[in-house]
Amino acid sequence: IVARESRGLTQTALAQRIGVGQGTISKAEHAQDALVDVADSLVGGYSTHLNYPLAFFAEPLRYHDLPVTFHRKLKTTPVSTVRAIRANANISRLHLRKLLVAVETLPVLVEPIDLSDHGGQPEAVAKEFRIRWHVPPGPIHNLTALLEGAGVVITRCDFGTRQVDGLGLYDRSDETPPLILLNPNIPCDRARYTLAHELAHLVLHNHLPLPPTECEAQADRFAAELLMPAKDILGFLGALTLERLATLKQTWKVSMAALLKRAQDLGTIAKG
Repeated sequence: IVARESRGLTQTALAQRIGVGQGTISKAEHAQDALVDVADSLVGGYSTHLNYPLAFFAEPLRYHDLPVTFHRKLKTTPVSTVRAIRANANISRLHLRKLLVAVETLPVLVEPIDLSDHGGQPEAVAKEFRIRWHVPPGPIHNLTALLEGAGVVITRCDFGTRQVDGLGLYDRSDETPPLILLNPNIPCDRARYTLAHELAHLVLHNHLPLPPTECEAQADRFAAELLMPAKDILGFLGALTLERLATLKQTWKVSMAALLKRAQDLGTIAKG
């Protein structure tokens, strides 16, 4: 299922390529009846037409669905695209587990936080993380290095759509560290903001059975405070012009749109 969905194919489409009935594909993917006796030949068809080595189909794969927070941002995305993203996320986790066998991993410093313990304020959590991770005042020089030093694994993943910038996965019940997948087609400043946004989901939401409806707004507030702390950036956001925004973008390593939104939220310019 993961191999087929990662290529964006339906059971019917794959059956036509292999030259079998759709029912045969369905039974194979659900291990029904006596079809397991002829599975080798069918898996050969999967391997050939999906371009995966035969060994891939013998891998133990602990399947994970996408976080609820991720499903909420994909309301207008085609079902086939969502399935492909889910499949490729599972494959990335499989690759990660195999690669980590050969290395000594860092302690994971990303733990779930109850927002109610911080007055329901994502900004308070972001401030706490900067203190925990000994981040000096001002812009974060290298957010990727900071997260990787906290045990987060970051890699690129082509989601097959520009609607998705990133995805954060962390199941504390298995041995895989927190994983953030980034769309390779987004600019650096957007990737940086996406890292902060997905970190917020890992910390605040992904452990919850049903995250709040405002989880996306909470993640944005966390990301803004982590990357642009109010007490550090407030004095830079007065009398903004395009030239000044361009200069601030180089300093704070976020987009001009993010800076403008931060200025609005902190009340240095009027909204609207």
